[in-house]
Amino acid sequence: MENVEQIQQKPPQEGSPMNPAAYPDLRAPGPSPDLEAMRDAYLELLALALCDLTGSGTLSVHRRLGSGVYARELMVDETETRIRGRDWPLHGLSMAGLLRLRDVRRCIEAAIEEGVEGDLVETGCWRGGASMMMRATLDSLARRTAPSGSPTRSRGSRSLTGSSTPRTGSSTI
Repeated sequence: MENVEQIQQKPPQEGSPMNPAAYPDLRAPGPSPDLEAMRDAYLELLALALCDLTGSGTLSVHRRLGSGVYARELMVDETETRIRGRDWPLHGLSMAGLLRLRDVRRCIEAAIEEGVEGDLVETGCWRGGASMMMRATLDSLARRTAPSGSPTRSRGSRSLTGSSTPRTGSSTI
């Protein structure tokens, strides 16, 4: 029987379970005292988690011939399918894939930077992963303050500029 050191030293092989070391792009940036670097690390880690790519392995759902579905571990040579959003993650919160979640983030950041007004909506969502990424990106860019200068939070909808519009029956926290 192999010990842990021997197993960890083996390079990932085609047909073997996913190994995050084989994909350096599947890592969030390291810690930094810079606020923007911390925001970037948070959002990248969130995207990885939404795609269920933070652990040593991940399960993917597949259809059986005839009827039914089954789950199996995603193999090293199949990791690209998850990155591109072309599989059905058993435990992930998004089927969009890592690349699309990064694109959602970039689009929101660009809209905020360019001062685009309006709202964001995700249509046809599965478990809401893209909506979670939108919310986290907006929250990480928020510079909202109440008239007294204290930060505000609301249970209402928010526009791209971050202003809150409470829904009927909602209260401001």
